[in-house]
Amino acid sequence: MNALTAFGLFAVSAMLVCYALDSRSHWWTLGFAGACMLGSTYGFLQGAWPFGLVEGVWSLVALASWRRRSRLGAGTGGGPDEGGGPMKLSPGDFPLHVRGRFLHARDDRFLFTAPDEQAAADLVERLNRDEAGRKGRPRWLRNRTVKARAGG
Repeated sequence: MNALTAFGLFAVSAMLVCYALDSRSHWWTLGFAGACMLGSTYGFLQGAWPFGLVEGVWSLVALASWRRRSRLGAGTGGGPDEGGGPMKLSPGDFPLHVRGRFLHARDDRFLFTAPDEQAAADLVERLNRDEAGRKGRPRWLRNRTVKARAGG
């Protein structure tokens, strides 16, 4: 195995690890962007310019994702795994909604990663219900019923 092949193996392995751990922290997203840039460099050095070009584009996409996620971690909460500490919510963030394990504000900003989809759904339901009770029934909840779960 020559040095170029070892470099390519390292780049692709780093991409795989960072991609697998991406949902844990925005820092893994940055690692993925860097690994894609290494993969792009390998592609061009090896002579496979289409691979190098595609990996370069992937690195830009991952870098944009990292910038968005890291910006959310500084100032708007982002959850403990995003480096932002506890979630900081304002009345303008409601109603919250869920996509998989991820909680989002009304304007679709990422807020928090829950352990699983059920925990995310339960947390959003409880936060929306608490906000509705705190402020009376806001306009977004006036024609909806809030169901209390048995035992919870």
